[in-house]
Amino acid sequence: MKKINGFLRITMIVLISLFLAISCKKDEVVDYTIPANLVGTNWKCTLATSEHNDVEYATLKFTSATEFENWIKVVGLGEIKDIAGSYTIEKDTITFNLGENGLLQGSIIGTKISLLSETSEGFLIFIKQ
Repeated sequence: MKKINGFLRITMIVLISLFLAISCKKDEVVDYTIPANLVGTNWKCTLATSEHNDVEYATLKFTSATEFENWIKVVGLGEIKDIAGSYTIEKDTITFNLGENGLLQGSIIGTKISLLSETSEGFLIFIKQ
C-alpha cells in the first residue's frame, strides 16, 4: 500500500508541475508591422469629434497582405463600407493608398494604428479587436 501511495504522490507532483509549466507560458507578441500578420484582423476607432457626430466608430479590415477596407457605423444604421484600397508597410510606418483620395500615413505600435487625419481633429487611433 505504501508503494501505491508513493507512486500516486509522484504522479500528482509530475502532473501539477506539467500543468504549471504549460499555464505559465507567456503570451506570444504578434508583430503587426509584418503585412501577413494583419490579414484577417480588424482595428476599431471611436470617432468622438464634432465633425463625426453621426459616426459611432470606424473599422479597418485587412483583407490581404496589401488590401484593406474601412467600414463606418453610422448612428441609427448598420456598418457601411466607406472606402477600400491598398496599403504598404515600411518599418512601423503604414501608408494607405485611397485612390482618388490620395495617401494617408500612420504608424503601427503594438496593437495600435495611429493616423494623422487632415479632415479630423488630430490623430485617429485604431485598436486591434
